[in-house]
Amino acid sequence: LWGRSPASWASWTTLFTMVGFTPEGQVYATVITQPLRLLTSAFLHAGFIHILFNLWWIWDLGRAIEWRRGSLVTAALVAGSAIAAGALQWLFGGPGVGLSGVVYALAGFLFALRKDDPLAAAVMNPRTTRFLLIWLVIGVVLSETGTLPIGNWAHGGGGAWGVAAGLASRSRYRVLWLAVLGLATAGLLAWVMAGKVYW
Repeated sequence: LWGRSPASWASWTTLFTMVGFTPEGQVYATVITQPLRLLTSAFLHAGFIHILFNLWWIWDLGRAIEWRRGSLVTAALVAGSAIAAGALQWLFGGPGVGLSGVVYALAGFLFALRKDDPLAAAVMNPRTTRFLLIWLVIGVVLSETGTLPIGNWAHGGGGAWGVAAGLASRSRYRVLWLAVLGLATAGLLAWVMAGKVYW
């Protein structure tokens, strides 16, 4: 946003250009040469309701993780899941913005810990789990019917990444499994940088 007038921030083309996503085909080269945009695109949203909804979930799920695991682990989960979810969305669904992949990753992380951690079980109770799964299905329906573009690859990929991180953190071989997850995330990033897309 630096170097641009506040009035130009409202332009979707301008906003998407700054993060590397434009309808003019600049997306492809920008994401390959500047892969960090997969992370930064998570902080942009498609409207007030979108960001409000995601921030509420980040606050609700993230504070439970931060309470139990600390700020560094929470920050690593947010950054790692944003990159992984963004890469999966980019590779298989096309460009997207928002923290929804991170939301699903934090939910997946807590879901994986719910049998060992009463706080995780309280946060990821059956009602919350059901809501997030129903929203995942609604997102697929809305996308497939052309009603609303939803980052389904980011949602599903983020959730799977979070479950994997949660299971890895519970394992006796935690360091090994977390290293495998880190390598898998780096592999997704390398895949994006190699220029492979499937949309």
